Parts: sequence; C-alpha cells; structure tokens
Amino acid sequence: MRVKRAAAARERAKSGATFERAFKRKIKKTFAEFDHKGDFMGTKGGILALDLGKKTGVAVLNDQGHLCWHTELKLGKLDIEARTYQLYDHLARLVRMFEPSAIFSEKVLLSGMGRKESLAYMEAMVVLVSRKNKLPWHSVWPSSLKKATTGNGRCSKEDMLEASKRRWNIEQHIKLSDNVADALAVADWAISSGTFVVKED
Repeated sequence: MRVKRAAAARERAKSGATFERAFKRKIKKTFAEFDHKGDFMGTKGGILALDLGKKTGVAVLNDQGHLCWHTELKLGKLDIEARTYQLYDHLARLVRMFEPSAIFSEKVLLSGMGRKESLAYMEAMVVLVSRKNKLPWHSVWPSSLKKATTGNGRCSKEDMLEASKRRWNIEQHIKLSDNVADALAVADWAISSGTFVVKED
C-alpha cells in the first residue's frame, strides 16, 4: 500500500512539474505580445473565466477588463476522479499565478449521470478553489450566456465562436476552440452584467 501511495505521489509531482514548465513557457510567449515580459502581476485584480468540460476553456482578464491570456486545459483522457483532481490542481495554480479578484464560469446541471456527473464534480472544484482562496464565484446559465453574447439563447457553437472573436478583436482566421470561445463569452458577460466592475484607466 505504501509503495503504491509513494508511486502515486511521484507521478502527481512529475505531472505537476511538467504542467508548470509547459504552462510558464506558453504564458511567457503569450505575455510578450502584451509587453508584460512574463510578469504575472499585470493581471492582479482581474478575473478568471471558465467553460468547464473535458477540454476546459480558460480566459484571463486584468483589472481593466483587457484580455491577457486564454487557453484550453485538455482533461478528456482522464477518468472522472483524475480529471477532477487535475482540474483542481490547475485552477489552484492559475489563481496563484494570475491573482484574480473573482472566478466566473458557465453554470452546469448538478444532477444526472455520465457527462453531467463529471461536470458537477468539476464545478465543485471551482467552488472549492474559490472558497479556499476567498474569491467570489459567479456562474451564468448557458442560455443566458448565449443570449447575452449573440442575442439568441439557442444559437450555435459557430455563432458563439464568431461573436467572441469579434468582441475580443481576434481575427476570424485564427483558430479558436468553442470551449475557449465560451470562456471568452463568460468573461464578456462578467463585464456586461456589471458583476465585474473594471478599473478605470
């Protein structure tokens, strides 16, 4: 039993270190475009916006409401338990690195089995991270998010993708997953709903 636990601990540490290195490389490259020179302090007081799923979309805004970073956390190859743990670990790292003032996400149905059950566990991790770091957590229903983004509560993923690109001045030819597009829509809703009050320049 002790051997298995030790092996599991080493595997988690190895996975965490690999994630940390890749994460920092990607952030350093992305932040160079914004002249942040790899300094995460530029996002302090902003928000962390999420679209939960096997491929979780992430968007980070600074306190002035400017988009600083976005990515997709790929968790689909893991079982529910491992996926839940990895999401918690990733979110904890994101909070430490970006120091947001709040977390926003698209609401999920907290009932049912299969995919709904997995999403319920993932949302629970968002709540846990927000509570542990004393950050407010806000969520929005998918239909309300679609209506706020496109004016149509039953719009397609393509409509959400195009609307998010227009809102955040991302050129249409640039490839963007629908998960990241939804996270960007959540970030926009945070501002447009008045839940996140941006700091004046």
